Amino acid sequence: MRSASPLILATITCLAVGCAHEADRTSGLDAKSWVDADPELVSAYTVDPSTSMIRWSVVQGRSTITGTIPITEGLLGLNAEGSPVKGVFHLDLAQAHVDAEGRRSTAVDSMNMYLRTVDILDIDHGAQASFETHRIIPHPEKRPDEYELIGDLTVKGFSRTISLSAAIAITEGSMKAHSQYRMDRTRWGIRGNSPSYDKDIGDQRVSDLVRISVEMRLTPAVR
Repeated sequence: MRSASPLILATITCLAVGCAHEADRTSGLDAKSWVDADPELVSAYTVDPSTSMIRWSVVQGRSTITGTIPITEGLLGLNAEGSPVKGVFHLDLAQAHVDAEGRRSTAVDSMNMYLRTVDILDIDHGAQASFETHRIIPHPEKRPDEYELIGDLTVKGFSRTISLSAAIAITEGSMKAHSQYRMDRTRWGIRGNSPSYDKDIGDQRVSDLVRISVEMRLTPAVR
């Protein structure tokens, strides 16, 4: 019998944020050096990891499984006009977990342990994931704070270019960003319990589409 629930959760988590083979590939962001290296940038905001996270959900059979992944660090760069033009964000998949509400503690523990295995997130060989933008395009015709972020999401060594809409609001002391995205996990080779690749999976099927909600708060790092 298949271990459906853990596989589902793990699969989704991987899609939502991506896994890099080299654990230190994108670690250690230095805001000043990052801004100095790009002549378009004049300032940057840094992610507050205590209030920034990714929430994910996926349908398995007739139920929905949910969880979170913390955004551990990130930078959003602004140009001379004060508009965001560049971003890089890191996540620690070792801290990914399944929501415990409504589930037995033993089941949640088992699911969280399964997320770390070589078949899913492969934490022992690199737990960091990243999203790095190529372009940030304002869309004032939609809303004053609406932007399109185009960039690379890396998942277990696979990089795929994606485009997502985000609301980015800048106030005097901080910045808030919110985005929602529907990801087809099979684009990154995550096929566990996928009805697209296993026609006989029955009730253990996990949707190929993962719903992702990103919430970030950022504070000034370089002015």
